Order: sequence, then C-alpha cells, then structure tokens
Amino acid sequence: MEINWGDVGRRIKNLRRTRHLNASDFAEQMGVATRTLSKYENGHTSPNVEFLIQVARTFNVSLDYIVFGSDDVDDIPFKDILNALSDEGKKALASIAEELINFENTIKGERNTNDDRT
Repeated sequence: MEINWGDVGRRIKNLRRTRHLNASDFAEQMGVATRTLSKYENGHTSPNVEFLIQVARTFNVSLDYIVFGSDDVDDIPFKDILNALSDEGKKALASIAEELINFENTIKGERNTNDDRT
C-alpha cells in the first residue's frame, strides 16, 4: 500500500485547523520549523515517524488515520470533545446520544417489520 503524502499533509492540516492552531504555534509545539510544517502539510516532504507519532498523540487519533485516513470510530477524538465540555454539557451530550440510539433502534425495528411483510 502506497502512502499519499499529500493526503497525510491535508489530514495534519485539518487536525491543526479544527483545534484552531496557527501553523507557527503548532510547528513550535511539534519542535519543527514553520517552513518544515508547511512542507509536510502540502505534501512536499514526508514527515518522519516520530513526528507522525507526536501528531497522533497530540490530536488523540491513530497513526492509521493520519497515514491512511481510516474512518475507524476510534479515530474520532471523543476524549477531546468530552474534556472541553462542562458537566452540564456532558449531561446534554449523553441525553442527545441516548435519543439518537432510541431513534436508530426505532428505525431498525421499522425496517425489520417491513422486511417481514415482503
């Protein structure tokens, strides 16, 4: 499997932007020059494994996500979302999640009922 370094760079840039980090601050945090980060993010240079590991840890995603863009649910940074919420926000999120689960179960039940009729 070949690695598309342009895609890797776009994922790194998207992660950085979703955390509202500018390139120079993120580069400093990661211990690289801003120009180097720009080359990584634009796919002009491939980052070393240590940098990729540091990015994965910083954004609480897997290396597989950064390198291959897997859509694995484990890659969604739920810890970051939960840590950013107040106790009230966590309760609201739990309530929304519960409603979503109930809704999906209702839809599944309707599908099964319709499947039985055919």
